[in-house]
Amino acid sequence: MPDKLDKRVIVEPLLSMGYLSLIWIPVALGNFVTREVVLEGMIQHKKGLRELVAGVSVGAIGGAGLALLIWLLDTRDLSDPLVNWNDALLEVLSFGEGVGYGAIFWILASAGLGLAGGALHLLPAIANRLLLAISLTIVLTASLESALDDISEGFRLEWLFEALFEKKGGLSVQGAIIL
Repeated sequence: MPDKLDKRVIVEPLLSMGYLSLIWIPVALGNFVTREVVLEGMIQHKKGLRELVAGVSVGAIGGAGLALLIWLLDTRDLSDPLVNWNDALLEVLSFGEGVGYGAIFWILASAGLGLAGGALHLLPAIANRLLLAISLTIVLTASLESALDDISEGFRLEWLFEALFEKKGGLSVQGAIIL
């Protein structure tokens, strides 16, 4: 599926919907694993290294799962039972550089993204909400690009649309920063 979503651009040239579908999972899992429920009368532990190690661990495990998928796509024909698991998916996951590169990249990148998810608990709550709002604004704006194009024409705000979006699709880097 990421190979089909890869054609939809979020921020040109940095991020496509295909890669977004892969990178949000380690961040979310790193954040989820480090979440602590504090019951009444119980002491909350001090935030720090524990969150970072847990985030890196869960991210690396997820990256190892992707590395296993890359290896299976390269050595086995998985397209018979699973139609979308084909050479196009292998190409997206390995960046066209080979199985070893793709496997190592996804293990390290997922570990880093899991670390980022775990590190979110070290930030103040207001910073967490701000990062979530910024991220959702960028993704939703890019996802609703065609609707926003029609609306901007109706209100004669084409100049604003052209300032935010690239001609070939997706937000420009400047547009993402403005949002």
